[in-house]
Parts: sequence; structure tokens; C-alpha cells
Amino acid sequence: MKEAASEGVKLMLSALGITAFPLHESGPVYGVRMIEEVGPDHLVYGSDYGQIHNPSHLIGTEWTIKLLLAYGAKKEALKKIFQTTPAKHIGVE
Repeated sequence: MKEAASEGVKLMLSALGITAFPLHESGPVYGVRMIEEVGPDHLVYGSDYGQIHNPSHLIGTEWTIKLLLAYGAKKEALKKIFQTTPAKHIGVE
């Protein structure tokens, strides 16, 4: 992931990997580690929320953010991942 990020690739921080299918606490721990090691400038948020078998986008995203914060993610990093970096990536900053 670090190598791809160093080449300008934007990687997905997957909500379902953090919230829906974590093995014990590994999901949010892995998510926070990914944020710290890869960097929020190289990550964009993505999920499968909204599908009929998953929570709605609003509930699922709120749950993801709360878990990440509870496990040590910084608000500034999450703002980049959920808002700033994706906006820059698609040219709507």
C-alpha cells in the first residue's frame, strides 16, 4: 500500500472491513493503522453501505467514523479521507 501511495495511487479505506466483518477488534485497529502508515492523503472512503443487506449510508458511515475515532484516528485525518482527498481526486475541491 505504501508503495502504491508513493506513486500517487488513491487507496480505499473500506468501511465493511472496519465495521461489518472485523475479527474481534482487528477491523478498526487495522483501519487506524492503515491511516497512520499509508497516510490520509492517499486514502478515500468507500463502502457497500446502502445495499439491501447492509446498513444505510448514513448509519454505516457514522458507525465507521465513530469506531475509527474510538480506536485513535484523528478527526483531521478522517476529514481528509471522507472529504478533502476524494474531492481533490475527482476535481471538485
